[in-house]
Amino acid sequence: MSSAGLFDAPGVGIPSLPEMIGDLMAIKPDMPSRRVVRMFKNEPELRDAVLELANSPYYSGRRPLESIGRILDRTGLPGLRSLALRGMLELELFSHSDPLIEQLRQHSTATAYITGVLARYTPLNAERLFVSALLQNIGVIIPLMNMDPQRASEPAGWQAIRYAHEAIARLACEEWDMPKEVQDILGEHHQLDASMDNARDISALFLSNYIASTLDLGIDHPIHPEDDEDIVELAMEVLDVEPGQLPAIQEDAHEVLSLIG
Repeated sequence: MSSAGLFDAPGVGIPSLPEMIGDLMAIKPDMPSRRVVRMFKNEPELRDAVLELANSPYYSGRRPLESIGRILDRTGLPGLRSLALRGMLELELFSHSDPLIEQLRQHSTATAYITGVLARYTPLNAERLFVSALLQNIGVIIPLMNMDPQRASEPAGWQAIRYAHEAIARLACEEWDMPKEVQDILGEHHQLDASMDNARDISALFLSNYIASTLDLGIDHPIHPEDDEDIVELAMEVLDVEPGQLPAIQEDAHEVLSLIG
């Protein structure tokens, strides 16, 4: 994808992720464990990143997880895939020293885990939402990595990013062989209409973003501020979440975020 016409960086493409990530996202749940573990053999840096992430209290509890096999046994395939994607993003996109990218990393990570909390209260595809939430800011981060910092800080630069970031996110997910459902969610993740086929998934992202903004942890989205009350109300209606449930969801979310490391 070229950014020509939007950002003064023609020819700059979407950063590459190892093919192994797309392969891991596509495998079936009945894949033998040894074959899943073998996929990490040629990706030692990613393996080490996954081991570090998995040894937070959220996953490991009191017993350290010392191998990919142990992680797979503890989290199942969805958990391992989520950790692998998170680890790869931390290595490839979130590792830049820009404070804004760090804020976007924190926001993406927090909302990803909050979608898992929401899945306790309403039927949702937790893995698909985790991946979508984790990737929701890539359409912002990719331009920031390639734009002149001064241009990015100007109102026109921010306007261009806001306008284009959903399309950039969709293209990046296509390039990285993410599931089609994730591509579609990210391509319209700031557009909520109850009649949309993926209205529940997008509502979950909206509500997760809102909950993140209420936790006083410094993880507000730096481009899209707290969603207005009408959109949050609609998201809760689509998900059949009652206002009286919000305090418990917020409390659970705060506890989960304190454990992920």
